[in-house]
Amino acid sequence: MLQWRMAERAPPADELADLRAFNAALLAAVPGFVCRTDADRRLVAMTRYAPGYTPANSLGRDVLDFLPPEAHASATAAFDHVQATGEPASYATAGPGDEGPSYYATHVTAVPLPDGRRGLCLCAIDVTEARRRELALRATSDQLAMARELSGLGLWSLDLGAGEVAWDRRMSEIVGAPRPRGLLEYLALVHPDDRAEVIATVERSLAARVWATLAHRIVRPDGEVRWVHTSGAFVVGPRGDVIQLVGGTLDVTDEHLRDERRHQAQTLEAIGGLAAGVAHNFNNMLAVITSVLELVRPELSARSSALVGDAQDAARRAAEMVRQLLTYAGHGMPSARQPRAVAELVTRACALARQTFGTVGALEVELGPELGYVRATPGELEQVVVNLLLNARDAVRGRPSPTVRVVAARSQGADGDDVVELRVIDNGPGVSDEAQARLFEPFFTTKDVGVGTGLGLAFGYAVARDHGGALALTSTSAAGSTFTLTLPLTPDGPAVAAPLERPPARIRGRVVMLVDDEDPIRGVTRLVLEAHGARVYEARSAQEAHDRLAAGLRVDVVLLDRSMPDGPGERAVPRLRAAAPGAAVVLFTGQGVDGEVRAQVDGVVAKPFGSDELVAAIEAATRGGDQA
Repeated sequence: MLQWRMAERAPPADELADLRAFNAALLAAVPGFVCRTDADRRLVAMTRYAPGYTPANSLGRDVLDFLPPEAHASATAAFDHVQATGEPASYATAGPGDEGPSYYATHVTAVPLPDGRRGLCLCAIDVTEARRRELALRATSDQLAMARELSGLGLWSLDLGAGEVAWDRRMSEIVGAPRPRGLLEYLALVHPDDRAEVIATVERSLAARVWATLAHRIVRPDGEVRWVHTSGAFVVGPRGDVIQLVGGTLDVTDEHLRDERRHQAQTLEAIGGLAAGVAHNFNNMLAVITSVLELVRPELSARSSALVGDAQDAARRAAEMVRQLLTYAGHGMPSARQPRAVAELVTRACALARQTFGTVGALEVELGPELGYVRATPGELEQVVVNLLLNARDAVRGRPSPTVRVVAARSQGADGDDVVELRVIDNGPGVSDEAQARLFEPFFTTKDVGVGTGLGLAFGYAVARDHGGALALTSTSAAGSTFTLTLPLTPDGPAVAAPLERPPARIRGRVVMLVDDEDPIRGVTRLVLEAHGARVYEARSAQEAHDRLAAGLRVDVVLLDRSMPDGPGERAVPRLRAAAPGAAVVLFTGQGVDGEVRAQVDGVVAKPFGSDELVAAIEAATRGGDQA
């Protein structure tokens, strides 16, 4: 308020007029409501009135009548302070407006009265626009904070002059370390293999004044490797030079791993298709080789027979490799699966592998209680575990205190079902990131040439998948490698042992229509069948076989190759049965056959086959027929 010292004499009239004019102009210039109260806080004067209010219905009323109830406490506190001390005070109020709430900041000062008491002078300034901007800014800030929290974005800045780095809490969480004092400390967190590229990218960005998107790995203090994606911008100083870098970093490890797994799945699928095609051709060749060797061996001398025996062993090993390839590709020949005790399975595999450890290292086995049963193909899971143990043995060879541990325990899978986790743990040198990306591919191996085939892990991966489980690896140079085989448990009890003996095969006098498009396969298969007393007719395609049967040729069994140029053999089964209603149909194939296909035929023979397997399948399919 304008104050002045009263002179001993009254000022001239013109001076009083000037003061009144100045006072009126001053009050008019104030952007708000100015009012005065007496000592009892009743209005005695106002510079302007809100709509609906006039001097007649305003003056003489308590000033609190003009304030919303929620503002009475803060206003009364301000009034009490001013009248008690003479010092100014302020409070905030809000009220309804044309476009939402209106906000006022009210400043209160004391007005000395002749009786020594104090009245009040109130100046209420409309701060609605400023308040709305403040609320909008706060809302935007809250939304930005929420977006940062949801996105996981960490913010950072780099002062190029001082070389100092600053970042927020989220950056510390991503990196797993407090804020570094300088740039060099941050670069020490970058993966050594990515460090040079990170520096080069930043230098190129500075030169071009355009930030290049940067994706790289960091190594947290605990040794964990994480993938991050960094975006940034440049702050230019008054001289036009870049003085600061600011930006944000996202942890994209999960996305990177998903992309890797997707790429790996696509790669494995492509390799699986190739493996299936190669395996089919190999099976056909092996079928010829094994059958010919079996046919000629009885006619040879002892020395030559031993050599043929070695060749047969080699052919069987080749057939096993092909079987593993087909299993990996998802085309393996299915076998009857039976409940197997996990503890027995692991114990048997460890016993087999322990014989090969020798002085290489210790094999420790920890089996949890009540491991339960898995429904498994006999022999396959033991082979997977043995392969894992042999790999672990090779990994610890030459290491100080070499140790391989096998730990099996029950747990719950992601879907809540009971599973068993079998971990094979070694304290070897670990597996590099590059090797881990390809470890389950067929023929990929980290061993020396000639030491491994590169099929063991690919086979294990496929067997685990086909049994409804998974095979995974975690590995670091500090802790070695851990392969985890996860398999679903079955509530079924132990399998009932099947009879060990089957009746001898008898096909003498049987008439066989042999259908295969490859001359060597037909030739050797015919020799095997005729050696066991069967009469054989040949056809190079299913169409040729159909035509001969439709013309009246009578046979007991059609031995049908599944893979031929005119399509899968099972497609021809209905037409062949129509042409020869009394004949059985047996597929022979090097690929897996699902249940739907098996249901259409009377038997399946896997290539390459021994003569006993072939004869037994034909005998079983035609059992009950007449014999010559």
